[in-house]
Formats: sequence, structure tokens, C-alpha cells
Amino acid sequence: MNHHRRGLSVVVFALIALVLCAGALAQAPVQYPYVPGELLVGVTHQADQAGWVRQAAINVGEILETNARIGVHRVRVRPGMSLEQAAARIAQTPGVRFVEPNYILTTCATPNDPYFASQYGPKKIQADLAWELWSPVAPVVIAIVDTGIDNTHPDLTNKILRNGSTIVGFNALTDTPSDALDDHGHGTHCAGIAAGQINNGVGIAGIAGWDGLAGSDSSFVKLMPVKVLSQWGSGNTTDVAEGITWAADNGANVISLSLGGGGSITLASAVSYAWSRGCIVVAAAGNNSSSTPSYPAAYPESLSVAATDSTDTLCSFSNWGSWVAVAAPGAAILSTAPTYPATAGYPLNYASLNGTSMACPHVAGEAALIWSKSPFLTNADVKALIIGNTDPYTPFSGRTIAGGRVNVFKAMGGTVEPPPPPAPEPPAAPTNLSATAGTNYITLKWTQSSSPNVVQNKVYRSTSSSSGFTCIATLNATTTYTNSGLPRRTRYYYKVTAVNADGLESGFSNTVNARTK
Repeated sequence: MNHHRRGLSVVVFALIALVLCAGALAQAPVQYPYVPGELLVGVTHQADQAGWVRQAAINVGEILETNARIGVHRVRVRPGMSLEQAAARIAQTPGVRFVEPNYILTTCATPNDPYFASQYGPKKIQADLAWELWSPVAPVVIAIVDTGIDNTHPDLTNKILRNGSTIVGFNALTDTPSDALDDHGHGTHCAGIAAGQINNGVGIAGIAGWDGLAGSDSSFVKLMPVKVLSQWGSGNTTDVAEGITWAADNGANVISLSLGGGGSITLASAVSYAWSRGCIVVAAAGNNSSSTPSYPAAYPESLSVAATDSTDTLCSFSNWGSWVAVAAPGAAILSTAPTYPATAGYPLNYASLNGTSMACPHVAGEAALIWSKSPFLTNADVKALIIGNTDPYTPFSGRTIAGGRVNVFKAMGGTVEPPPPPAPEPPAAPTNLSATAGTNYITLKWTQSSSPNVVQNKVYRSTSSSSGFTCIATLNATTTYTNSGLPRRTRYYYKVTAVNADGLESGFSNTVNARTK
């Protein structure tokens, strides 16, 4: 047992990382950053009750906070002791499941200076058609687990989840219920994509923002602000896990995670916990131009989202791979920005951004539309509908599980008119026609048309090489015909055609002639 724990700590502190959402070269392994001097310790319930781990933590430092939902302590190691030494000591304690660094996670967006005056995303994924089908019967809550939300924004204020006049939100940085006001800008942008209010006479249209009545409460889809990232757009595993589990316990149906970084057991446990509570967890695939997994997107419960542009091309920055479920618009996405100055420096009110961060809330909004219309569905049902109802594109084959870009209309049960089939084409003409004459007959032979589905051949005859050809025989598909009962010493000219199953006739074969004997 002890040998196993020592092995675990060695694996953890090898810190073999994948790729962070920050512009590394494709496939280049980098070490994920982590909070200096901190460990995350997973424990069994029995060990927690007995106080074994608390005592072990005191021996190496102090417990800063505990996420009881998933059994994880955040431990600060005392000065002078390395994380490896502290992990080795704690790993000897009965009931310890794992010891790992407190990884730092960041947003998956990059700013784009030009200000775009229109949105292509909702039309590209046919959300505008889906709104015609949308007849909601149950409320749905989307948790934007991010930098917070500007709850005063005219496109968002009616969409914020409230209990009376109190905003239902959480600030994991302070570990307190809060209105989680956005001091960065990223979370506000993602919130607008997912559910910016529609038909209110201002701004943009979120995927799940429709309410049908201008200025109304938009009560069927609400936004829950959960702040887990700082004003600089970064956070740690502890806070992200706390935000996810808090949202799952406080009414969230859809959890939108436009962030990524190193994988950890703590983060995986939080995603698994939310899934077990019936939530669907949507996560940005990351911006490393890589197939190397990014987390939380790569966890099996997550619905991971790559980014496409307005031409349905996978964005050059987007991650891809067998762990990525679907693709959604993520380039030059116009959405809400804080109405006040924030550290990201976006233009006030509205901004256009790139990133898988922008693709993620498109899918979160899609999930909310589906669920509000069909509340009897499970999270597994909703996930399967989204993955199973994309618009397929060959370039995405092998790069995402679905092999296509999401289509909200399809996923909500709409029928998309297929493109008209290509006009049927006539078959190719038979070739190598030859003629052999007898006393009162002429025998023709030819090579059949190379086209498929040839069902007939027609034989044409004339006494002139240039005109007057008439059809003298319609045959089941064959390669020979004898024209008998002809007068002696008479010259005839022949051509043949092929007819396919659509009734289309080919052009003429070569012309031959022969004279009866």
C-alpha cells in the first residue's frame, strides 16, 4: 500500500503535461503551470472522519479549504519543504486516494480587434430555424463557469438567474455566494453567446436567448454566474472544481467551461460529480492547434467543442482529436462585453473574439434549447442528440467524434432539406459497332456502354450515311442484333444507343454500313 502511494506521488510530480490553451506549437509537450506551494489531496470519507489526513496536513503545512462534495483538501505546504517531499509524506497516510498539484487553468479565447457588425454563428448552426420549433415547457439554467458576468448588461440582465432580487451565483475565489460580477470580460462574452436576450431591441442574439416578447423576463433559459477565474483570466484547479460542483448542487442543468489546462483527478472528479447530478458539461477543446488532450474537455463526461470559422473550416488555432466531440463557430464571434472597463480591455458593450471559448457556449445554448423543449431527456440523451445531429464535413472526419459542425435545428427535431440530387445523366454511348452482311440479313455487334444501369439498347437504320435514321429495334441490354428479311444487294447504315434505368438515352455509337449479298 505504501509503495503504491509513493509511486503515485512520483507520477504526479513528474508533471508530464499536455498543451495549455496559450499558443504552443502543435503537438509540443509543455509543463502545465501550477500554484506554487499547494497540493490537492483526495481522501476517502473514512479518512476524513478519522482526521488522519488533517493531521498529516498539519505536519507539512495547513489545509486552506475543503471540497466535501468530491473529497478534496487544498493544502498549503510550509516554507522550506518541497512539494515532492510533502506529497511523499501525505501519501503515506491511510485513506489518501491521490496527491497532485493545484494546476492553473486559463480562458480559451484570443481578442480580435476589428469590430464585426453581424453574427454568423446562430445562422450557421441554424439556431434561427430552431427558434421556430422552440416551444419551451421547462426552465433550464446555464452556469457560465468563468470570470463572472456583467449582470447590468442590457442583453444579459433579464437572463440572470435570481431568487427574488438576489442573483443566484458563486465566487469560488472568495468561496462565497455572490453576484460574481465580471472584472475581466471573458465570462460576459461567453454568456452573451449562450443566451444573450433576443427580441429586446438591442445588441446581439444568444443561441438560447429567445423569449418571444420584447423586454420580458426570458424565464425559460437563465444564466448562473460562477466566478472561478481571476481578473487576469486564470484560476486554479481548486476554484474551478469548486465552481463546477457548486453549480451542480444549486440548480445548473448545463455547465459551460470555456477554460482549459492540465488534467487532474480533482478536476475529473468535479466533472464526474456534475454529470452524476444530471448536468451536461460543455467544455472548450483548447487553442493549441493540437490533438493533445486539454482538460476538462478531454474527460469522458465532457462534451468538448472545437472551433470553426464562417466557411465551416476548422480554425487554425483549434485543438482536435478523438477526444473532441463536435465543432461550433469560434472565429470572429460578436457578443456581449462588460459595460464598464475590465482588465481584458475589450471594447465596451460588444466585442468580437476568437477561440474555442466562443465555440463552447454555442453548444451550451444548444443544450439548453433542447432541454427546455424536452425536459424528459437525460444528460446522456442531450449529449447524444448534439453529437448525432451535426452537419458533416469531410475535413472534420477523424478530427471530431461527430465529424461535423453542430446544427441546433436538427438536434431539436427539425428536418433539414437535403440538397437537390444531381440531375441524372444519360449513359455513355456504346462503342466498337461493327456490321457483317449475309444474303438477306446484316448482323451487328458492339461493346456495351460503360455506364451503370443500362437496361436497353436501340438500333437505328438508314439508307443514307448522313440522315434518315429511324429506330428499328428496342432490345433488352445486349451486344448483338441481326436485322433480317432485307432485300438483296442493298446497303444500309446503322447506329446504336444505350438507355439507362432512368429512361435516359445515350448519344449514337459510331456509324457502320454493310451491303446484303
